[in-house]
Amino acid sequence: MGLTDFIRAHRPSLRLVLFSAFLFLFGTTIIGIGIGAQAILRSQFLIERTEENLCTQTALVSAVFKASLEEEIQRLSINIHARGRPISKIPLDTAAQPTQGCVSRWLSRVPLPVAPDAVVAGQPDRLAARIGQRITSVLRESRNTSLTGIRVLDHNGIVIASSGSEAGLSLANRDEVQAALNGETISVTREKEKASGEKFIHQWKLFNLDNLKYFFEGPSPEVRRPAKARVFVNAPIILDDRVLGVVVASRTPLTMFEVVYPTVGTFTGIGVAIIIVSILLSILLAAKLSQPVYSIIERANRYHRGQRGAFKMMLRRPLAKEHKELLDSVSAMANELEKREEFAQHLASHTVHELSNPLTSIRGAVEILQKDGASLSDEERRQFLALIKTNTDNLDRLVQELHTRTSTDRVVVRDRFEVGLRALAQQLLGIYPHLQLKSALEDIADSVRIGLSPVAVESIIKSLIDNAYKHGGENVQVGLEFEQSLKVQGEIRILVSDTGVGIPEENRDIIFKPLFSTNPARAVSGLGLTNVRKLLELTGGNIQLQGSDTGTTFEISIPIL
Repeated sequence: MGLTDFIRAHRPSLRLVLFSAFLFLFGTTIIGIGIGAQAILRSQFLIERTEENLCTQTALVSAVFKASLEEEIQRLSINIHARGRPISKIPLDTAAQPTQGCVSRWLSRVPLPVAPDAVVAGQPDRLAARIGQRITSVLRESRNTSLTGIRVLDHNGIVIASSGSEAGLSLANRDEVQAALNGETISVTREKEKASGEKFIHQWKLFNLDNLKYFFEGPSPEVRRPAKARVFVNAPIILDDRVLGVVVASRTPLTMFEVVYPTVGTFTGIGVAIIIVSILLSILLAAKLSQPVYSIIERANRYHRGQRGAFKMMLRRPLAKEHKELLDSVSAMANELEKREEFAQHLASHTVHELSNPLTSIRGAVEILQKDGASLSDEERRQFLALIKTNTDNLDRLVQELHTRTSTDRVVVRDRFEVGLRALAQQLLGIYPHLQLKSALEDIADSVRIGLSPVAVESIIKSLIDNAYKHGGENVQVGLEFEQSLKVQGEIRILVSDTGVGIPEENRDIIFKPLFSTNPARAVSGLGLTNVRKLLELTGGNIQLQGSDTGTTFEISIPIL
């Protein structure tokens, strides 16, 4: 089996496709947000926050150092212009970025190589060295709590006070220190100096192949803070436009884990909630979007099994306008097709039922003519021939009606027919000489537009009249009345009544059921009233049995279109 055949044989369901697509989009979004957040926390947020803290600390140390220096200068009456270096650059340039404690310029935001080691230098400035000795102990004690390395340099770059062990050495071999000795505040990020034998992954060069060797050589890489780089802030100590020294503060930024750890429980709960809600939402959307398709499939399977019923979608609240239009159009199409099928079935059944009466009359007349034709008078023969002619015409109209219905592919509820009620009344009086027309001909509407053809209306009325004569007895009187309803605008009513024995109370609720007949021998043909009601209901009309003291009265209502 090839790949194409395999895919065709194992097509995924629509719900699975929608669910997978949603999870893919959600997953890529979360991954993108995570990568972006990590980059922001690593390259911007964490480093900038570290620089702000270092600037604050350098400003504090610088202020303490200047205060002590000013006190010594005044006490010893020293000429400040004879000490230090003149400012050779304006501190506030276009590249400066304001922070909480200072205005600094970044030498490079990409981590530079490890800072060069301090070198042996000459003698430091005596006055600066004496002040440095006073604050050395304070710097060393603060390192344990602030995790910040602080060095105070004289105007030659020699360390005069340190939280570490660099006192007496020179840091003037660093570019950022030289810039600070010229009057600029410089910030820089440098790679962290590894301890002997230490291994850690270089995040700034994440895809560097050198990182892979740490997983195969000896123990796993050490994960500790500081992780990868260290931020340095170099702030000049300026007094009367002279640079008398530099404060160098350095600290490793917090890792993203250290920032998030205090709220890891909250973030975890929010993340789990988002995942659960996303999964539930994707399942709901997949179900909602695929439900109409599965409903149509289920409906088609019901038709295949021979089941019928109004087409109804399980989805009651469509998600979008197009979704609702799809549901409405499919539902309307299915319902109308089913109505058309149901109408065709009842029309055929009604036509077959109506064909039996004319055929019976024709058969009876032919038998009389064959047996007793010689003994009949000319008038009697003409009456039998006229009877045959009338019933033959009725059969022809019924056949034409059936042919029209089966040859045109139109839904019955959309058809409109012009029916002449006055002409129909006159035609019925010609067929039934003893029929009592209770409406004056001039009061009957000449023409109305309804959803039934003239042949269908005539066959319905004739079916009721024939039943009245058939079941009413020899002296029964049948009446016909046409009127326009005053209760419902745009509706005509036709009443067919007789003076017969009426319908027993126990049968009044079941006369419209299929195959019901008061004559058990004719139960197979008891479809007349059932088909009459179905034809009327499918075009918006109805037929009801009215209550009366004597006889039977049927009321037919047909809406005017």
